[in-house]
Amino acid sequence: MSYARRLAEANGATPAQIERTVRYNGYPLPAGRESEERKQLWRHLGALSPEAFTEPVTFEGDEVVARPLCLRCCAGQVGRGRLPYTGWVCARHRRWIGPVQFDVHGLPALIAAEQRFRRVLAPRSVVVDSPVYRLAGQAAGQAVERACLDQRAQQLGFDAPPQELLVYPETVRLACLITDSRFLDVAFTRSPEQQRVEFVTAQVERVLAGHEGSWLAVNPIWQMLHLMYARVRDAELRGGLVADYPWGITRFWRG
Repeated sequence: MSYARRLAEANGATPAQIERTVRYNGYPLPAGRESEERKQLWRHLGALSPEAFTEPVTFEGDEVVARPLCLRCCAGQVGRGRLPYTGWVCARHRRWIGPVQFDVHGLPALIAAEQRFRRVLAPRSVVVDSPVYRLAGQAAGQAVERACLDQRAQQLGFDAPPQELLVYPETVRLACLITDSRFLDVAFTRSPEQQRVEFVTAQVERVLAGHEGSWLAVNPIWQMLHLMYARVRDAELRGGLVADYPWGITRFWRG
């Protein structure tokens, strides 16, 4: 719908006016905003690829949220869309595309994190704002020390960028870790709890090497894994499915 608005405005009209006209001329156009007929109409009017407006609404049960698009990609026009294979950075224009957009040329770590998101997390069907991604962000926010956050803000040249931006590199690295099948194989293995705690701690601290507060990230991740371990063992005993809500973590585990 944001594309329809921008295309209509560029032609001195509104989407409603254009859609009324095509209905008047016999084009079948249902009332639903997400109908295939409406998508086909605007693909035709904009001379777009058949793949336009075909992004999935969900990935492996997680919602693909509609969010702001890069202003430079949209030639300065405000637009929204679903970007299932993209994190929070427009790699082409080096912009943070959260609710408030920032130029991030001054912080290469964000560009590297975006490349890792697309290389590792996207093929695993991990989307931003999914439960497992939010868990990684929570853990990263506890681990990254204030001095590091201030330094990154200074590199960007902004007084108070959102914390989600400042901890994006650690968020992506932790999300990669906790969706790694090899990591989950060990975390869910039948071994004494203390051994599993030590393994998870060592892996989290390895991923967050260089951060004095890396140990603070262990607790939220361990709490999730501890609960899921109990559910895995319960499902084995009962011969049923694992209660995977809300993280959907077992789809990354080879079992």
